[in-house]
Amino acid sequence: MATKWKVHSAGFNAQIALAALKGDKTVNELAGHYGVHPRLIHGWKKHLVAGAEGLFARPSCSSRSAGSRWSWSGSEKRLLSRICGYVSAPAAFRDCVI
Repeated sequence: MATKWKVHSAGFNAQIALAALKGDKTVNELAGHYGVHPRLIHGWKKHLVAGAEGLFARPSCSSRSAGSRWSWSGSEKRLLSRICGYVSAPAAFRDCVI
């Protein structure tokens, strides 16, 4: 009988990837603590680093809402709130000029 793959949530993946980026623990320590393979953590970390550029890119005119300079998806808001500790990430960057 074939074993069933575990499907981890995006929040779980982001939490472990952020912990790996912090560097407080090694990837092997994180893998042992969370019960995942170290290769998964390396992949999630690469995915986070590759996608981080999109968080700080200037939004296009089509993606802006009418009343705001910034338009963030739900996952981008959650990631920014985890990284920066802001409750409302777009408000924190509203006065920034890029």
